[in-house]
Amino acid sequence: MYFIVLGVTLLAWPQAIPPAQDAAAAQRIVLRDAVRLALEHHPEVRTADADRRAAEAALLEAKTYPFNPELSVETGPSRSPERSGADASVSLRQTVELGAKRSKRVAVATARLGAETARYSWSRLGVAVRVRKAYGLAILARHRVVSSREAEAISSELKAAAEERLRLGAGTLLELNVATAAAGRARAERLSSELGLQEAQIALGAAVGDPRRPELEPVEDQLPRFAAILEDENAFVERALAARPDLDAAKREAEAASAGLRFADSVAVPDLTLGLTQGHESQDESRSTIFGVSIPLPLFNRNQGPRAAARAALYRSSAQEDAVRQAVARDARAAYRRYTLTRQAVEGFDQDVVGKLGENLALALQSFQAGKIGLLEFNIVRRELVETRLAFLGAERELVEAQAALELAAGAPLETP
Repeated sequence: MYFIVLGVTLLAWPQAIPPAQDAAAAQRIVLRDAVRLALEHHPEVRTADADRRAAEAALLEAKTYPFNPELSVETGPSRSPERSGADASVSLRQTVELGAKRSKRVAVATARLGAETARYSWSRLGVAVRVRKAYGLAILARHRVVSSREAEAISSELKAAAEERLRLGAGTLLELNVATAAAGRARAERLSSELGLQEAQIALGAAVGDPRRPELEPVEDQLPRFAAILEDENAFVERALAARPDLDAAKREAEAASAGLRFADSVAVPDLTLGLTQGHESQDESRSTIFGVSIPLPLFNRNQGPRAAARAALYRSSAQEDAVRQAVARDARAAYRRYTLTRQAVEGFDQDVVGKLGENLALALQSFQAGKIGLLEFNIVRRELVETRLAFLGAERELVEAQAALELAAGAPLETP
């Protein structure tokens, strides 16, 4: 009787995996809502958004004319032997920028806003990818819990069968010891998988970044779907070079540095100050109007230090852009190859290995019931099924991580069937 129950359980197990029933207080969430909450609440996205807003404010400042008119009024008593009175003058001064400084400041601020906008996009992509990865890993962790619980139940049935066989005199103490050891390993695996599920739920909550939801559980139970890459490796690298926001940010920083050098050079051109003064002298009741022009003479300070610093900043930003470009190409190639190989590994498990193990299990059960193999041989088949199932879930986990790396390398989400 034990073996009939055992055989039915083993044959049914690979076909359908019900969701695990846990007492944990994790809130259930669908993937779409998890990504949306992360993009709204994650501190990394909010910080990048604040930097982008600050760059917008800097652009507004750059567009604003920096010099306001200056109005001055002077008055004072005037005395002579014949009469006394008061002299007064009113002056208006306005500084006029030369060297197109304002347009150059705007160019610097515009490029830096573009860089911060690209960093904001890169931050949003990174957070969304981490949420999708954590979500997929949490689903796999739940499948592992279900598998380990099924394996523990099977091991318990096997141990009970060995005890019954030994009691009836048909079994051996070695069979019982093997079955007992298998039950112990299955219990340890189940406890480890339950701990892994709790850690995966906490990791999903951390990926979302909403303090109100520290622990989250996926609503979906289907194994993650994976993207199909339609282009070859070189085409994928070119796509990454064209789409990566971090490379775009590096390009914008180089543009800002170049514009900054042009601005630093323009500061060497002195600004012009225009003045208009109207005066009144009480002694002779005379009035005067005086026009004035002043301009600094750049004999000593020609903005040498900031200009040298701007050239160094341009050199550094160009080197940084080259470094990011090379890193993007390396990341894209490595992610492409990793994803290709891990997907092939999962596809090798899918119908091929797991299906053949099911056939072997059915044949082994028939052989055992017919007395052709013993309990130890049957236990070997059972152990192969359990280990292969866990290996399959491990390969799926590796593929989830590989797809996350592939999406980051591509600089955009990938299409999944």
